[in-house]
Amino acid sequence: MKMKTVFLCLLNSIILLQASILSAIAQTNRQEYFILDSITSADPALNSLLNTYIDMILDSDSIKDESQIREIFQIRKKVIVDLRPVLENYFFQNYQTFDDLFWQKIEQSIFSLGIGTIYNEGTFSDLAEIPIIENKVDELCSEEYKLYLSFQYAFYLTLGAEYPYFDLEGEIQMLTIGEEFLTKYANSPFFENIRDRFYSSLHIMTDVHIVKDNLTKPYYVIGGMTTDVFPNATDIAFHKSFIERYPESKFKGIVERILLNTSEIEIDSFLQFKEVYVISVLETNDLNIANETVRNYLMVDKDIPHIITYYSSNSEIYSVCYRFYSDKKKAKDSFRKFSKTHTKAKLLHINSSFALVK
Repeated sequence: MKMKTVFLCLLNSIILLQASILSAIAQTNRQEYFILDSITSADPALNSLLNTYIDMILDSDSIKDESQIREIFQIRKKVIVDLRPVLENYFFQNYQTFDDLFWQKIEQSIFSLGIGTIYNEGTFSDLAEIPIIENKVDELCSEEYKLYLSFQYAFYLTLGAEYPYFDLEGEIQMLTIGEEFLTKYANSPFFENIRDRFYSSLHIMTDVHIVKDNLTKPYYVIGGMTTDVFPNATDIAFHKSFIERYPESKFKGIVERILLNTSEIEIDSFLQFKEVYVISVLETNDLNIANETVRNYLMVDKDIPHIITYYSSNSEIYSVCYRFYSDKKKAKDSFRKFSKTHTKAKLLHINSSFALVK
């Protein structure tokens, strides 16, 4: 009987000791977030929401299913919305006497909560979701939800760069994850949430052309017939990387054909583009129709990636086009080949004022 009593006392002591240790660990972990407490103390609602979220993250071992993870991430979305203006105000109010070390501690705290910072030209501008409690996500979540989270995290890679198209790793990930999502879960409500960003990544990876002048090496840019290096410059090493890394992608052939026969535009010493010859498949005054048409072509493996704007009879017109060139002979040769399979295509002549030459 005495042995039993001793054993129970010992067991009780061990349980109390474990509880004490866990409490000390939790308190130590919580110290990491005291800095967030201080900057949100003026907003009780945000402070309460933030602390609720922190408790959930610190107690992540108790998570038992996907529904709990979704609940936590929904709270994270609310935290991001409410915390962003607080951090923005702090950043600008203390700009003259900015404490880099203090800001780094803030960043470290929110990073550990699965929230990343975004900057534009060195200035804080926003917050976004980044990976957190990954072991629980891997263990408990469906493939469908994990793909959705991976897409959201890939989107973070596309944000905040001074030259948004110079590093396309985020777009490549969004494109490949979105393609897998479309193949497996096309009717998923999660896909509805990422659909626009998926199509945007596809457009960015295909709407590329070369700008040539007499002074510098030809360079690549993304977007219509723009000639601007800033912010449209891109590095086609990423397009080549996509082709090599994802040979099974349905978009591999499109990107490959675009790199083999890339649209070109020439500019003069005043950075004005010279006349351009456009191989057009559709002219419309509705930009939504133009965007949808390009998307539909790309989705069925047709490399018709561009939308260019020109003016005719004082009206703004959007042309969905296969290629465009300043070199008239190159344009005619390309048009001759293309029109064999696209009999309604037109060869438009656009002058340096973006006006249609009739």
